[in-house]
Amino acid sequence: SDSEIEKVLVEWGRWSRGGCGGRAQQVIVEFGGVPNISDEMALRVEQAVIAAGSKNYRLQHVLVEHFQKDIGLIELAWSMRIGRHKLDKILAEAIGFVGGYLSNFSKAA
Repeated sequence: SDSEIEKVLVEWGRWSRGGCGGRAQQVIVEFGGVPNISDEMALRVEQAVIAAGSKNYRLQHVLVEHFQKDIGLIELAWSMRIGRHKLDKILAEAIGFVGGYLSNFSKAA
C-alpha cells in the first residue's frame, strides 16, 4: 500500500541522511536513532527514486526534498511555486511509482 511505501521512504530518508563511516554515528544520534531499513532495501529505494526522475524530474525532486532532505510539504510547495493540492498529486504519483518499482524488483528477484 502507499502508506507502507511512504514508511519505507521515510526510513530511506533517515538512512540517506546518516552518511557512512564515523560520521554515521553522530548523525544517527542527531536524527533520533538507527533507521529501520536494511542497506539493501535503502539502495533499492535509491534506484527507484532515480528511475522516477528518469520518468519525470518533479517526481524525483519531491521524493528527495521531502523524504531525504526532510522539507515540509508547505515549504516544498512554496519553493516549487505550486499549490499544495498539486504537490500532493505529484507526491502521490511519486510514491506510487516507487511502490511499483519495488514490487517489480521483488518479482524479478
